[in-house]
Amino acid sequence: MKLRYSNLDLDKTIGRSCFFDANILLFLFFTTTPYQEWQKHYSPMFSQLLHQRNPLYIDFLVLSEVINRELRIQYELYLWENKLSKKNMRFKDYRNSELGNENLEHIYKVIEIKIFSLFEFNVKDFSLKEVKDFMTTDPLDFNDKAIERLCKENNMILFTDDKDYARSEIEIISTNPSIIGM
Repeated sequence: MKLRYSNLDLDKTIGRSCFFDANILLFLFFTTTPYQEWQKHYSPMFSQLLHQRNPLYIDFLVLSEVINRELRIQYELYLWENKLSKKNMRFKDYRNSELGNENLEHIYKVIEIKIFSLFEFNVKDFSLKEVKDFMTTDPLDFNDKAIERLCKENNMILFTDDKDYARSEIEIISTNPSIIGM
């Protein structure tokens, strides 16, 4: 198994490129998420990586997951606050509403102002063979397999909280005990 880094040994990652998974970006940049407890864990780690001047990366897949997940969180919050069910308002109706558009604009602004200013964008064209390789049944979902491949090929450390990566053969930064084996 590849190395795992917790908050206690981030100094061992100095100079290494780090690829951020969508869940970490949600924890760090979207304070209205139901994951505020995780921000306490990951914000200091993120600050240390910035202080160490580690190159930080994202890609289109992660960005897409962040946008879609945060908008879904806002939709679910709206339903909960207004005591509605998904039968009362479908996601697409919310997304196309004035409030949905306002929330989407806010998400885009956070990405444009905060995320794009701190992260480099990694672009990878996957071959047909690589895509076919991803079409296997295992703990990693389709996007996770692409992220894993990207990290392997570029010798990047993945910063994630997703326990699906627990058996992955890439280096990982996390506080999730399922990943780091606490």
